[in-house]
Amino acid sequence: MTQRIVVKIGASILTDAHSQPNEARIIQLAEQVAAAMARRHEVLVVSSGAIAWGMARLGVHRRPKVLATLQACAAIGQGELMRSYSHAFAKHRVPTAQVLLTQADFTDRRRCQNAKHTLQELLARRAVPIINENDVVAVEEIAFGDNDKLSAYVACLMQATLLLLLSDVDGLLHEGRVVARVDRLDHRHHAMALGPSRETTTGGMASKLSAARIVLEAGIPMVIANGATPGILQEVLSGAPVGVTGPVKLNGVKLLVDQAVTAMVNAVTGANKADAHAIHVNPGRDFTPTVVADLRYITAQDGCPRCGKALERLSAIEVGHVFKLGTKYSQALGAAVQGASGAVAPMIMGCYGIGVNRIIASAIEQHHDKDGLIWPPTISPFDLVLSILEADNPALLQLGTELDQELSGAGYEVLLDDRVQSPGSKLKDADLIGIPLQVIVGKSWVQSTRLEVVERASKTRHQVERSQLLATIKTLLDKLFPRL
Repeated sequence: MTQRIVVKIGASILTDAHSQPNEARIIQLAEQVAAAMARRHEVLVVSSGAIAWGMARLGVHRRPKVLATLQACAAIGQGELMRSYSHAFAKHRVPTAQVLLTQADFTDRRRCQNAKHTLQELLARRAVPIINENDVVAVEEIAFGDNDKLSAYVACLMQATLLLLLSDVDGLLHEGRVVARVDRLDHRHHAMALGPSRETTTGGMASKLSAARIVLEAGIPMVIANGATPGILQEVLSGAPVGVTGPVKLNGVKLLVDQAVTAMVNAVTGANKADAHAIHVNPGRDFTPTVVADLRYITAQDGCPRCGKALERLSAIEVGHVFKLGTKYSQALGAAVQGASGAVAPMIMGCYGIGVNRIIASAIEQHHDKDGLIWPPTISPFDLVLSILEADNPALLQLGTELDQELSGAGYEVLLDDRVQSPGSKLKDADLIGIPLQVIVGKSWVQSTRLEVVERASKTRHQVERSQLLATIKTLLDKLFPRL
């Protein structure tokens, strides 16, 4: 079932512990809203934070008491906020719209209807309205107001199915624990409420309970949740923490089911609540797939989901990882950077790891033939293998030892094969390990005092005088891999 959700985002989660703009949080929330829209939900965002972002931009550390200064901070911060929202939603191809309202827009019938029609049109066009108080022209709203009340008005105006208030707390607390459900508000709940905890914010739990009173009278449920919780929007919509979703009694969601799932009998799935599973789940009896398709393996016929063109399937291997750490550590360490707009924000950190073994494995997969490896010269452990085919012959062993010293002295990495084994096995081993060049001391030297140089990749053979060996090695390696 499609839901119309009003999500109020508090200033406390749009700023960090140092009251600096938290653009990473907007990116995270935009991703969640876009995912909800992909499931055909309609989302209106009521966003605080304009004054806080403006204060950061102007270098003001305490909330101004002069109204004109507050309004100036709001005017600057609102532009910064909208720029950040637009950029974050653009990644998901979702347009945003700035909507500034005051209390007067809700008390004047004509203005109220105009606002409603505009918001309805934006939703119909799959845009996200970013709503805030018009702080520049409003006087009383800044003096005592907050966006909790505004979000309640918007929820009633748009006949929302849910009002979600995202703050820096997990909900209404009583003796350190979250009050799971409140059906009727009374003086006990207001006694639990706390005021704002930051210089840059207003409201607090008391204003959220006032908003709850407004929407409860209209029959609209309201949820208070911690906006810093990953996947919080999905968690609220499904009624369960992220990671425990299952298909049984999961309403308002299109179920895309793989063909293999339809054949399962007595399966185990998530139960849409924490610390629980559903057992003996059977497709068709316990849930009805919306679409059944071959989802496990992609084929060229599936086409690109963005442009519709045919897909090309290539073999690949993962040789490294990039981990996004977000701002968890940069906030703790106070590592911040000034953006293009001038706003200071914590660095978005990351790290990477490269698997040496996987690099070697991928090189082998790409460079080999029926006889063995073919090392790319850039990562080969040796430049050449020097094979003495008759190592039990003192003259050939002496020659090979001298060549090893000459080549090593010239700066080449040499693998000397002076094992006393059959010539055929040594040549096979040289092919198997795949060093780029092979220098053979054997029959050619005995017959014509020439050495044989073999290119592993092409199997091209060169007969050279001993005096030309270094020059030949340099020419061949430069052809394979020009040295700097």
